[in-house]
Amino acid sequence: MNQIYNFDEHTPPRLTERMLRDELERRTLRRQTRLLRIASLLVSLCFLLCGILLLPDYPALAIACLAFVLFSLIGNGIISFVFYKSGTVPE
Repeated sequence: MNQIYNFDEHTPPRLTERMLRDELERRTLRRQTRLLRIASLLVSLCFLLCGILLLPDYPALAIACLAFVLFSLIGNGIISFVFYKSGTVPE
């Protein structure tokens, strides 16, 4: 593994408990964000499948399901774009 610090010439940065807790919080937020993205995608896929399956018998309900999927994906895209441009998206 490559060393990122040369300990012979420089002293390593001081780690504090606060820095370690901040890193742990950042990693937790990243993990929760990923899980939320996956859950949102799965819910959208379920509504899409429901809309496709209901189309022959209940066209109005199927259109409502498909419209929900469309608006949900558009909203998620807009929110993701805004957070990405502001630099607050945990990756």
